[in-house]
Amino acid sequence: MTSRRGGRRLLAATVMAALCGSTFDEAALEGWPTTAAVLRGWPSPAAVLKGWPTPAAQSLRPEQAGTETRALWVLRTSLTSPASITALVRSARQHGFNTLFVQVRGRGDAYYRGGIEPLAPDLARQPAAFDPLAAVIEAAHARDIRVHAWINLNLVSSAVVLPAARGHVVYRHPEWLMVPRDIAQELARVDIRSPAYVGKLARWTRGQLTDVEGLYVSPVALGAAAHTELVVRDITRRYALDGLHFDYARYPTDRFDYSRHAIREFRGSVSASLSEARRRALNAESAT
Repeated sequence: MTSRRGGRRLLAATVMAALCGSTFDEAALEGWPTTAAVLRGWPSPAAVLKGWPTPAAQSLRPEQAGTETRALWVLRTSLTSPASITALVRSARQHGFNTLFVQVRGRGDAYYRGGIEPLAPDLARQPAAFDPLAAVIEAAHARDIRVHAWINLNLVSSAVVLPAARGHVVYRHPEWLMVPRDIAQELARVDIRSPAYVGKLARWTRGQLTDVEGLYVSPVALGAAAHTELVVRDITRRYALDGLHFDYARYPTDRFDYSRHAIREFRGSVSASLSEARRRALNAESAT
């Protein structure tokens, strides 16, 4: 029977085998690091969030203790015109809701003005003065309804219809996109800056829509994490929000992430804890 510690080593070995294209047996695990050893030194969630701004409205509109939250989820498709926003706030009030979770980042785009990401295509025909998030906040607060920004984190694009804006994150930083194991070797042979890279990933994803909703950025990529943080900071600094809701803070499935960056980071983390002999074997595998 494998002990808990041995089980962790077996897990690490199995993942490494998948990444290196080789196999391991349990008897060969001596010297492999445990999961705890690999993760030692990684920042805690509290450390990551230290210094993040509190939504501006929290200090202005404190929620009374014991107040029941009756929340309505507002899809971004309800934010495309002043009339639709007026209707949704009126309906929320009539039906007794006191909180709106408003989807302001759906697929790496912005349902608000002046953001660091492209404006959502749904707003292209609206006047430049129309800011959906600002309009919702103004209308809702006037009726004593709180507004939380609903933000999709890792899911940044549909695979069926790719973004039109060339400044979208999938085009600016394709190296941040998560990759499934199924096509990792194929994509490794494609220039990551070539349109073919995103194209191949999107075509594969379109065949997996029951399990994978679109293209995701990887939280392993520090640049992607920093970009998402900037998006959140920008929203919280400029709008009088009552809260935040993070969605899609996950991997699409357990077949992801086999992107070049993720594999490189994993190998680097594990290699430092291996014996010299195993490190040489890993380097040899990496070179083939």
